Amino acid sequence: MTAAPFTHLVGASIPRSGHHFLVDLLKVTLGDDLRYCEFYVEDDCCRAVPCTRPAARVVFQKHHDLDLSLAPGLPGILYVIQHRDPVMSTLSDRELLAHVEGDVVATDRDEYVVWLGRRASYYHRFVEKWLRRPRANHLAIEYDAFVADPAATIRRLTAACGLAIADARIERAVADVGGVRAAPPQATVETFTRRTLPASRFLDLDLLPAFESLLLDRLGELRPKQRLDTVEYRDHPVTCVYLAYQSRAAGDLPEALHQLDRALAIEPYNRHLLHERADVLVALDRLPEAIAAATTACALAPDDERGLRRLGDLHVQGANIHLGAARAIAERLVAFRPEEAGHRVHLATVCRAMGDHTAALDQARRAIALDARDPFVWRFASEIFTACRQWDDAIGAVEGAIARAPSTGEFHHHLANVLTLAGRPADAASAHRRAIVLDPAQPGWHWKYVDDLLQAGDAAEARRASTAALARFPGHPLLAAQRAGLSLDNT
Repeated sequence: MTAAPFTHLVGASIPRSGHHFLVDLLKVTLGDDLRYCEFYVEDDCCRAVPCTRPAARVVFQKHHDLDLSLAPGLPGILYVIQHRDPVMSTLSDRELLAHVEGDVVATDRDEYVVWLGRRASYYHRFVEKWLRRPRANHLAIEYDAFVADPAATIRRLTAACGLAIADARIERAVADVGGVRAAPPQATVETFTRRTLPASRFLDLDLLPAFESLLLDRLGELRPKQRLDTVEYRDHPVTCVYLAYQSRAAGDLPEALHQLDRALAIEPYNRHLLHERADVLVALDRLPEAIAAATTACALAPDDERGLRRLGDLHVQGANIHLGAARAIAERLVAFRPEEAGHRVHLATVCRAMGDHTAALDQARRAIALDARDPFVWRFASEIFTACRQWDDAIGAVEGAIARAPSTGEFHHHLANVLTLAGRPADAASAHRRAIVLDPAQPGWHWKYVDDLLQAGDAAEARRASTAALARFPGHPLLAAQRAGLSLDNT
């Protein structure tokens, strides 16, 4: 391999477009010159683009851009845009859903309606953003062409990185890797055979043709990849959900609600549509109607844990009059699955809001005793302990969150706040220093860091930190007022 400058790759890919196959090939081809980051599933990740910990000649970050917030034109980055036709990528993604969440979810036809409408909106906007507006640092890889000739794709990619790799080395990598595979999150790696359309158990000929037809009408360049018959789709519930998501993305909430009401006129007993309607009503600040919609949805499926959790959250969001109902729902969730730490910390949150601190502390302690992998269970438990002035428990819980996600700045910020309340300002300053390194774009954290330093008696470091904060946020009123007070001390 010839010498090459540092190259940063970001894999903006539609899910199920051969990303892991590409990564496997690159790992074999580049060896130790490649550092790969899955971004979504790694505990100790900076969660930044570009990566703040390169540590290799070539860094490849996985990113599906699911919320379409990834900046497309960052300098020094080569965006690797993998895409696949809508039907086959969607069927493959549904297979993954069944693998990760089970057949009960994946075979729910009513949920499939909402899922397809949401995916159609994402797919359309992904193509508009990444494929219809190509840039010099965008390299598009189409799935079928890639799997037909993977060596050609690796040659294109390594050449775009400025790397000269012998053809024989690439051909050996292709032979060694073998075939397409998938790596579901928190699951055993599984090798998948390539899907054929008739063999897919999720080929719903009522839903998929409408999904494809609405996309092909908007993305005409995909017509050569058409898999199903063209159908009339304009009054189909999948289309209504798609239009609702498109309207929400455009900020038109009334139109989003109108489209969901159209879908419900077609399928009035689809509880997933009712939950979608509740979400829009919350965004419109129409909480009582949202609670009514979610209540109707839960009546249609009394054992649906996700639906009950959403209804419970709405009751908490409402007012104290709803907290009794929220607690009853939370207790049902714990009864369903007492080993689920998230259910227990949710119940603890409701109990705290009701003023029942004894029950809140009991459930928070039970939650962390389950040793949950999810750092937010520990973070929310810490909040319960903090509200109940149990400082040692609060500190221990947020440290548990940090142990599971050490790069999340907000966890260090919360630890600093608890340490301040516990009367440990020097330790609080150290925690805030770590938080600022991880996420420097939070002016309030800088202000609190300076305040911690002052409480700890370190006026010189406080002045230095204040100067640095104002240099980053010039004219910020809170920081400027704090600095004015420090200047008096410096006369």
